[in-house]
Amino acid sequence: MWRSRVCYFFDFALCPPLAIGFARFATMDAVAPNLALAAFWSLAGLAAWTFIEYWVHRALFHHAPILRAMHATHHTRPDLLEGSPPAILPFALIIVAGPAIPAFGAAAYSSLVAGLLTGYLGYSFMHYAAHHLRFGGQGYAARAKRWHMLHHFGPMDRNFGVTSGFWDRAFGTAADVPPARAAARDHDRGATA
Repeated sequence: MWRSRVCYFFDFALCPPLAIGFARFATMDAVAPNLALAAFWSLAGLAAWTFIEYWVHRALFHHAPILRAMHATHHTRPDLLEGSPPAILPFALIIVAGPAIPAFGAAAYSSLVAGLLTGYLGYSFMHYAAHHLRFGGQGYAARAKRWHMLHHFGPMDRNFGVTSGFWDRAFGTAADVPPARAAARDHDRGATA
């Protein structure tokens, strides 16, 4: 895993212009861009990201030998700014979505990639926020933080999703925590920043 602020935050700077560029390309048809179709494929990309996020975390970070060892450091020291090498995952998403080009066309592919990149950016921010920011109440960020903290400080074979618990529930790896108890626990553990 890479340990530097520049490496950690590089994808935060890379993904927005990439996502905007792919979204712009998807709607460049000068005659009649199909905005509904672009929105559909972008939403499909966002949904696909949550599935990818779940399986990369569950299968690779917790079971692939080399990645498991590196990810164990994150579980031991979640406050470290540590992550994958910069730009690896954004470009992997661009390549993985490649089969959409012959199957559905370049505009669908571009919209799908824009959604995937947006999902990855949302995940990156939420994961950072879960470990470095404080949230009170019952809003999305507070619930997502509690969900992820249970993964770190409870059974590590549960709650693999960071941005969504949907796939954990679908695949039987969800471990819900009572909101009041979680909020007290999170407060006691504190957060940096």
